Amino acid sequence: NSAGKSSLVELVHFLLGGKADGDDLARHSALKDHSFVGTFLIAGREVRVERRGADANQILVDEASVAAFGLPTKLKKGTNSGYVSNEAWKDFLAHA
Repeated sequence: NSAGKSSLVELVHFLLGGKADGDDLARHSALKDHSFVGTFLIAGREVRVERRGADANQILVDEASVAAFGLPTKLKKGTNSGYVSNEAWKDFLAHA
């Protein structure tokens, strides 16, 4: 009934490290510059995750969770903010 159920599942998959091809919802030209945010319960901890279609290889994870789980981070160019690479994020989730 066009309520957006499939879109919601696609965005959750995207936040959890799913592949972001050019035809995915988050990479659509109207949405790629928007941030998608979710809070997940991982290993007993609430983890806030943010990802954008334009920067699909960068997963923004709340700092407390990065520290608690020892996630490897990289610095975003031109900023002081860090991100977790999509590959490191998927590896972490596979073991968590």
